[in-house]
Amino acid sequence: MTELLQSIAGLLAATVCSTHFESVLVIEPDPPANDERGIELPANIECRPGVHGAPVPVSPRKRIMQWYTPHTYHPVSYMALQKLFPELQTELDYFGFKPIKLYPRSASQGAHKTALVDDPPQTLSLSRPAYETLLRRLVKKSQPNVSFMTATAVAIRGAEARGFSKVDNVTIQLEGGATEEINAELVVDATGSAQAGFKRLLKSAGFPVPSKLKDEYNPNKQILAATFKVPDHLRSLLPIPSSRGFSPGPLFFLPPDASLGEDRLLILTIVERGQILVNFAGQNLHSRPHSAAEIVQGLSDFRGCERKVPPWVFELFAFLEDHEEDCPGFFVDVSVGFLSWVKYHSAEPGTIPENFVVVGDASMKLNPLGAHGCSKAMYDAVTLDRSSRNQQFWTLTKTQDYLWSGTVPVLGETREQNSFRRKFHQRVRRLCAKDDEARAYVWRINQLLAPPTDLYAPWFLLRLLKASLPL
Repeated sequence: MTELLQSIAGLLAATVCSTHFESVLVIEPDPPANDERGIELPANIECRPGVHGAPVPVSPRKRIMQWYTPHTYHPVSYMALQKLFPELQTELDYFGFKPIKLYPRSASQGAHKTALVDDPPQTLSLSRPAYETLLRRLVKKSQPNVSFMTATAVAIRGAEARGFSKVDNVTIQLEGGATEEINAELVVDATGSAQAGFKRLLKSAGFPVPSKLKDEYNPNKQILAATFKVPDHLRSLLPIPSSRGFSPGPLFFLPPDASLGEDRLLILTIVERGQILVNFAGQNLHSRPHSAAEIVQGLSDFRGCERKVPPWVFELFAFLEDHEEDCPGFFVDVSVGFLSWVKYHSAEPGTIPENFVVVGDASMKLNPLGAHGCSKAMYDAVTLDRSSRNQQFWTLTKTQDYLWSGTVPVLGETREQNSFRRKFHQRVRRLCAKDDEARAYVWRINQLLAPPTDLYAPWFLLRLLKASLPL
């Protein structure tokens, strides 16, 4: 079995395949991912001066634009890791990572925990480098029949077998430029947003994927991701709520507000090694902050900021600015770019090889601000099929993105698409802002612990209707 590129989705898929095939070969063009650097976290992150003068990290994964942007891992991801890797706790202990309990949190109160979740689920609060390093270490240490090769897949060869179209050969290009052919029983495309299968590999084997199978739109979103590392002796001095404390997990979330025409958002998260991750994003961020002081300035411009952002958030950034030498930070600018869904499940029978499977962003690239990418990758890996199962993620994020005027919709659609669904979700959010029970109920759905159809439960619709009626 052959797998192309070892992204998060690819590593998960390799693990699933290892129980069904004698050997699994993972092809990855980035050398650091294949040697000891891929299973250890560096003591320090190398930075260089950016165009704005602020430090910019040097990424070991050149092909992953979001390597240093904050990631979210829903409880289902942690549950799946526990099932896939009996050695999970051993490796968590090796790195000093601990799972966290997840609670519903109020946007206005930041660290507030409700008492409506008796048995809160667990998840991990890690940076992308930490999560992928943990995952790769788990695969390498626990799956002896999975091997790794530094190379790039350049072509595949198709064949007919018992009336079915299949791939039986993958051509790879090694680091020195030489090519090699590898036999394959199953090929998993985990090439991420490059979508190599759709763009060139299937075509090279005589299986061109019709362009009509690909939907894409541009949300015109920009992200400023910042990371501040707080040393041990300063953590107890940080001006964050005492009930929250300095431990991994969500810290603060300021969502977009359609009623005020404010599309920007701010997310604060604490992860491993005393790092605070900052996600500052929106459409047309002409002035992206590149220091703690500039984040405060940008935050002050948020419409409704005075009633939505508690004073401790401003005090936190002022503290980081005052202790700049002790709490070094680095900054990454990312443009989200076009988002796409290649609907392989809609292809005519025989047009896609039966043993060619696509996982992760190689099939569906979502808006990273929706925080569903890693969960979608997990679903793809554990099922390894071409169903439309992940349509819920595409519809949800696209519906929200269409709210904003700068979004360029899918060809043939307008921003009015799914307007009823969008208005419905806006009413749900307004209800959750004042109803603790409703917030906890919707929170379980958002955390993928309950199906999205639960939003249409009769009792919930009745409560939503009552909340929408004038007093």
